[in-house]
Amino acid sequence: MITVDGYPIDAALSEEHTLTNEVTSDPVEGGSDVTDNVRVLPTEVSYDCVVSDNPMGPVAVIRATDGLFTSTKPSADAYRRLVELQKARRAVIVTDSLDTYTNMMLTSISIPRRVDDGHSLRFTIKFKQLDVQTNERTVVRVAVPRAA
Repeated sequence: MITVDGYPIDAALSEEHTLTNEVTSDPVEGGSDVTDNVRVLPTEVSYDCVVSDNPMGPVAVIRATDGLFTSTKPSADAYRRLVELQKARRAVIVTDSLDTYTNMMLTSISIPRRVDDGHSLRFTIKFKQLDVQTNERTVVRVAVPRAA
């Protein structure tokens, strides 16, 4: 089961996990530490998902007990949450079958509508991991030179 910011998704028709390294195009001196010439890029994930108005299994239990949902139609609730997430521009936690990803930023949502979708919301959602760094302050004491 996939969760996006704690919101359970009924089904993932596909998952795509992209782990990329950027390797320098410049020549590397033999015998040097090659890790200095490779940069790990942020993780990207993409899901083709469905939220049904008639959920089954663990999602149905969560929806019945958690009170997370404001609409009588889960598909309408999911659409509203996706739009709010896109507008909020904040990092979320995404959990799927392989891992739990923190600091994930929504990059795109695609919602194709087809006549055979019935009472459900089908969408593709993509995230990219934000690299959050913490700055530390240090006090440097400098001796004041005396005038001659």
